[in-house]
Amino acid sequence: MPNWEKIIGLQFENLVLKNRAYIKECLNIKSDEIVLDNPFFQRKTLQHSGCQIDYMIQWSER
Repeated sequence: MPNWEKIIGLQFENLVLKNRAYIKECLNIKSDEIVLDNPFFQRKTLQHSGCQIDYMIQWSER
């Protein structure tokens, strides 16, 4: 199937983003502890490769 990897990648991203609350509940992370709660993109530079993380949660230490 052409473009299978792109399609399944988008489906996975949508599944994760639509279930943010459930993911936080499963990981026992309170909303007020979250610093960043979104997809993450790192642009390619001379020192770093580019990447995309479909969903990144950064929370403060407890």
